[in-house]
Amino acid sequence: MATYGQYYYDGLNFATATSVYTDAALTNVAPDGWYSQGGVYRQMLNGVLLASTPCPSCTVPCGSPINASGNFGVYRATLDFGNSKGAAVINFNVGNNDNPIPDKLTWTFNGQSASEYSSVLGGYLSGYIGAADQDASGFACSCCADCNPAVYGNNGVTTANGSNGVAQSNVPVYNYTNGTFQVAPGVTANIPAWSGNNSPDQSLSTCSANGTPTTPWRVFNATMVVPVPVAASDTTVDIEISAPCSSTFFSFSVNCPALLTGFPASNVGASAADVCGDAYTTNIYHVGVNTLGIPNRPVSQGGPLAATPDTEMGIHDWVFTDQYGVTPVPTGWYHIQNLIGGVITSQAIQVSSDGIVVSISNCGATCANNIFISGLQNTCDTFCDGTNRTIPTARQTTTCDTYLTLGIGDVFTGTAITQGWYAYAATSTNTATGPFRIMQIGANNEVLSIKQCSGTNCIAV
Repeated sequence: MATYGQYYYDGLNFATATSVYTDAALTNVAPDGWYSQGGVYRQMLNGVLLASTPCPSCTVPCGSPINASGNFGVYRATLDFGNSKGAAVINFNVGNNDNPIPDKLTWTFNGQSASEYSSVLGGYLSGYIGAADQDASGFACSCCADCNPAVYGNNGVTTANGSNGVAQSNVPVYNYTNGTFQVAPGVTANIPAWSGNNSPDQSLSTCSANGTPTTPWRVFNATMVVPVPVAASDTTVDIEISAPCSSTFFSFSVNCPALLTGFPASNVGASAADVCGDAYTTNIYHVGVNTLGIPNRPVSQGGPLAATPDTEMGIHDWVFTDQYGVTPVPTGWYHIQNLIGGVITSQAIQVSSDGIVVSISNCGATCANNIFISGLQNTCDTFCDGTNRTIPTARQTTTCDTYLTLGIGDVFTGTAITQGWYAYAATSTNTATGPFRIMQIGANNEVLSIKQCSGTNCIAV
């Protein structure tokens, strides 16, 4: 990036001046290099200013797709959000999908930077994505050539060790101007060493014996989220792509910020069974990772994948508590109202610590069969001691059992039930007047045992 300073030139304007000086008396010629003012840039060589050239546009409107191919180095672009607020979604693709070349995209906005992605087939990814030159089994992925073996060694970039402790210094920098990446004269950057797949530094595909990634489409349309809240002061986002291999090609798009689609949701729970009966008390918002689908995946690798509309929550979507993508949803399970094929569907989603959906299951139709349960007791025999205890609370099971069909292994929906012994009945009743049985509840609301009273003791039903 350019630095600012106080300089002087001889002439009526910078475009026609012959030299640049460091003092107002024009006695100390400034160092050779590149200078710009008022939309004009010029190189000074041996103390003489060369041809005047209009400054190219350095910012790109959001929503413009960008692609590149070329040598190793660091590629930079700046995209303009204008006054738009919401979440800006980035889609990043590396290599040719069948054999993606390792690259890393980092966005920087409003003092925050990230290199985290999610894809419909790969889930959460971070750092360098693509395919390794060699994985732990010794299998090598072949795409044109290994990733710069002159720098990283004969095994190239590996799943186990990343860059094998090697860094590159003084690599060329390419700035995106006037629709293309152009080398920045006199500017270089460093590509630090990075670690393997067990670190946040990379998420590379492993390889098969025939020289192709075992999951070649797992990084397709790797999706990133740039939060652009109302309070954000920046209006542009900086994109930097580290390309360590001898050659590279990649593409990305930065969508303009927009408010995220919301879904009615419950409070967090410990399992699908725990939340399926819970009421919707809030909204959660998602960034769909499969809104573009995968139309060009070969049948031999699973075939095309139809796009998922933004109105449907999908596997590996990013999820947030706000419409701007600022705060990820906490880890756990949530009951949501999803829209699938135009049908409102009750589902439970599991959210990982990375803030993405890792599991989706249907909660099923609303159960009309109630089983009423009592308060907790520590032992089964306690319910046979002659004390009258109420059985007032209606609950349902995931398989919609009745009082007579409830069995060991059945699971109650809704909020967590404290582990222990409970009397249960077909109606709201009590242990003195209504027929009842006794069940033991274990972890995750599972029925572990069913008994009944015989005198003052519990026996099996």
